[in-house]
Amino acid sequence: MTRPENDDGEPPGGENDDGEPLGGENDDGEPLGGENDDGEPPGGENDSGEPLGDGQAGRVVELVWPAGRAETLRVRGDESIVDAAETAGVAVPYGCLYGACGTCTAELLNGELRHTDPPRALKDRSLDVGYVLPCIGTPETDCRLRVGHEIQAEVVGTPWK
Repeated sequence: MTRPENDDGEPPGGENDDGEPLGGENDDGEPLGGENDDGEPPGGENDSGEPLGDGQAGRVVELVWPAGRAETLRVRGDESIVDAAETAGVAVPYGCLYGACGTCTAELLNGELRHTDPPRALKDRSLDVGYVLPCIGTPETDCRLRVGHEIQAEVVGTPWK
């Protein structure tokens, strides 16, 4: 799934409550995803100390919440975004972990994501406009997702209005 463009032909973005663009730089003004403490791009080694292969090193995924909070994760090729968030200690909403409940619904702002199982909780019209399920979603490229309980409510509504 590739994120659609807005009416200007640009990928949709967003702003925090202060009107600043979402994502972008860390507190030191460096681009998100950048380098590890040794000045090398993030990557890693397997349990045997060998460099991670293509797809194993993972993709950079930025999670942004409606209030402007942002967290950046490295997602390995064999894990879901929710699993990577859990490993990194980043709390994101989820329920079933197999694409049926929709609790984890997020909006893909940029990048490409593949669902490893059918995203049963989302209708085709929601998928077509860029909503995804991070519990069964694996990034194909570096991605940016809008996450939080509010996103599910936008897509499926809530009976408690």
